[in-house]
Amino acid sequence: IDAKISEVSNYDALLSGNVGVRSMEAANSLKSLVRNDLSILLSEYVTKKLAKRVGDSFINACRKAMSENPVWQGWVTELEVLNILQNKREIDIWDNNQTKTTWKIDRLKVVKDENFDGVGVMKGDWLIPEKYNQGCFDALHFTESTINNHTHNSLKVIQITNSQTHNFKLKYLLPIIKTLSITNIEIIVVCRNDNLNEFVVGVVTDLNTLNTYMERVNQENYVKFNKNHIQVVSYEKPG
Repeated sequence: IDAKISEVSNYDALLSGNVGVRSMEAANSLKSLVRNDLSILLSEYVTKKLAKRVGDSFINACRKAMSENPVWQGWVTELEVLNILQNKREIDIWDNNQTKTTWKIDRLKVVKDENFDGVGVMKGDWLIPEKYNQGCFDALHFTESTINNHTHNSLKVIQITNSQTHNFKLKYLLPIIKTLSITNIEIIVVCRNDNLNEFVVGVVTDLNTLNTYMERVNQENYVKFNKNHIQVVSYEKPG
């Protein structure tokens, strides 16, 4: 699949099929025919791989391709936010009080979340998981924070979704907490404006285990996490 993606000469024309002869075969192999006049990308994997290479026009075309398909729209939302993080390196977010915060992505690394070894990871780094569609996060920010006069190794956990609810499998964070000696967790759901005030946290698993891991790092100085701490923001400007 990666080889076929590299062969496409015009990513913005991929969805419409308006590509040159040399890359037509590659383009066709990345798409699936939905009906006679509409092809979509073959998988979420293809979509995310293209996110590193494409621009806003491609993302807008994806958004319009299957406007009534919620699963597809969820992929496109994830594609759009990851594209901003990886290519623009700065993203504005708003909470439900319309308070704006800007995240700046100075350093970004792709990491293996299941066999995380922390090699080369420094405070300030943003981390994108190598594995696709795992159950807890789409990006991480390893940083430092001060809470009640204590300094913490903090992990900002970013989950991108187009749904009104989402489950969180915290087991995927455990090796990262252990390796980076994390004592404070923030989970932030990034969605579109339509779901900002409608989002409801789903099932959260391994919560006690997560807190036990942080307690082992520093028994007297860790911030106990519970599901009510999960924040919801939008990457779309209000109005």
